[in-house]
Amino acid sequence: MENSQEQKVFVNIYRDVQVEHLYSAEAEQAYNEMLECLKLETKVNTIPHYSLLSERFRNIIETLTPQTVDYKKYHGIIPMEVLEIIKHAEDNKLFDKIVVRFDSKEPDPFLIGMKYSDENDRINARTWMMNSYLMAQWGPEKMNDNKLAYKAYVKYIHKEKKRIAEAIKNSRIAILEAEISRESLNDTASSMFEYGLITPKELPETEE
Repeated sequence: MENSQEQKVFVNIYRDVQVEHLYSAEAEQAYNEMLECLKLETKVNTIPHYSLLSERFRNIIETLTPQTVDYKKYHGIIPMEVLEIIKHAEDNKLFDKIVVRFDSKEPDPFLIGMKYSDENDRINARTWMMNSYLMAQWGPEKMNDNKLAYKAYVKYIHKEKKRIAEAIKNSRIAILEAEISRESLNDTASSMFEYGLITPKELPETEE
């Protein structure tokens, strides 16, 4: 993982350690030539270059950045280092889709590469079968995995507390409304059916 600062923007690049040393075009070409010489099928440009998104990071990203957009439609500023890895990924067709995950209220977007698991899924556009790869994260504060996890943890707790409080409030309102409706049942029925009030003692326990 690389960290750098450009115009007070910190960038984290999440390259797979297995291919990080092959990031330059020259190193990649030399590696592919050696594979071809040995008649091996794998080419470095067929490797995503980035690690599969773990369940932990998927939870972090979905909590911190609920909005998703194709990187070409993202209206925020994308740092030069991130643009460079996007170009490299596009030139080498590493992914089927590259998106930015963001929150309009928070300044820490993520760049995610998405790739179909096989050609059959690609032909049938089974987007739910796409694998996600964490490419980059940037923002005004230098962040590591634990800081991101802490930030997601706090945001999740506050969001859920607010949701639960709202649910309790709505439940109380619903109970109150039900109580009011029950108290006014006789008046409502009398008005609807233009029938004199039936006292609780006169009301049969079950429908006749």
